Order: sequence, then structure tokens, then C-alpha cells
Amino acid sequence: MKILGLDVETTGLDSKVNKITEIAWGIYETEDFSKPFAARSFVIKIDEEIPDLIVQLTGITQAHVASGDKLVTALTQLLMDIQNFDIKLVVAHNGQFDMDFLREAFNSISHPVPQLELIDSAKDIPFPKEITTRTLRFLAVEHGFMNPFPHSAIFDVFCMMKVLACYSFDDVLTYKREPTYIISADVNYNTKDPAKKAGFRWQELDGNFYEKTWVKAVKKRHFDEEVKTYSFGYRILSEK
Repeated sequence: MKILGLDVETTGLDSKVNKITEIAWGIYETEDFSKPFAARSFVIKIDEEIPDLIVQLTGITQAHVASGDKLVTALTQLLMDIQNFDIKLVVAHNGQFDMDFLREAFNSISHPVPQLELIDSAKDIPFPKEITTRTLRFLAVEHGFMNPFPHSAIFDVFCMMKVLACYSFDDVLTYKREPTYIISADVNYNTKDPAKKAGFRWQELDGNFYEKTWVKAVKKRHFDEEVKTYSFGYRILSEK
């Protein structure tokens, strides 16, 4: 089965306001991740000024985007690859971010968003317990290599897929499709620190809003073991 690894770089964090400055993807066969069947990278032409912090982070300057490709050019090629390689699955790191920007990009050209199942390499890979980082460049080191150009979209795709290749894809897909509990921490402003340290987030999780609560997603297989470590109460909000 062939899958698509995707990454975008942007002018900021808000997909409704900010723009894609770079989009890259690779097409891989799940039985052999040694080399992509295709790899594409586009710097996108935009008129907006790129904040200095983003320039420092990505290396993408105003000069790059001034001579970049039109967004529709990149999206047309993406659609062609999805169709030609019969893609049903997309892999992205902290993937909801990428998919939100991709949705807005397709909306901007009045085209339906491709319906692809998302594998988030930050949370859908069954990492061993001793690997606690979810930052892509640190995950690379944990798996025995380095990403020489972090925040370059095509290199982040290569890095992400090399990490994924360290695991059985069938195991990853099973893990991704297992039930997940959305849990709320029973804490207040003065007692929030243990929940924050345990990975709970304030109000927002994977693009969903949970008013005035600290929330976290926990795989069903890890639930009993994880909640034993909490020094605070909790409740299950939903299962997905």
C-alpha cells in the first residue's frame, strides 16, 4: 500500500489567517520505506510579510516566496499524486496543524479537500515508554539519526518517514485505530501544574475546544497505567 508523507511550513499558527509558505510530500510503499516513489517540494508565492521569527525558524525569506510557485500549482500536483498512486492515508507530524492548513488551502481555490485518513506521527506511533519526546528532530536522534535541515518541509517529511520506518506499519495502523479516551483533569488555577506536567492542555486539543478545562487524549491500552500516576482527579469526557 502506498501512503503520503506531508509537511507544511507557514507564516504562523492560525490556519484561518496565516498562509502556507512551503509544502512538501513523499509517496512511500508501506512494505519498504527505503526510498520514496515520488518527492515534491514547493515554496509558495505569497504577498504577506513573513515574521522575523518564522524566517529564523524555517529559513524561508521574502525573496523565496516572491519567486515561489502558485498555491494552485502545488495543490494540483498533490491531487494528481493522490489519484495516480491511489493514496488513502496521509502521515503528518502533529498532523492536525498540517491538515487544517491544507483544508484552508483547498477552500481558497474552491476545491473539495481530499478525504484521507490521517496518521499523526507524533501520537499514532507506539513509541516505547522510554521515548518521551514528541519533537521530530529529537525523535530522529532517539532513532539513531539526525535531520540536517529541521523545518525544511521536504527534510521533515524524510525525517518523519524514517522514524515511521522503525516500526511495523501494521502495528502503527492498529494503534492509530484503537479507541482513545479524552480525559479532563480535575484541577484549578492553583493546582494545574501536575496536570500540565502530565501533558494536559488548556481547552484545545486536536482542533477541538473544551471550555475551561485541562484535557488530554490517552489510548485505551495506556489508560489504566497512566491514570495511576496522576496526583489529581480526572473524568472521561468522550471516547473516539
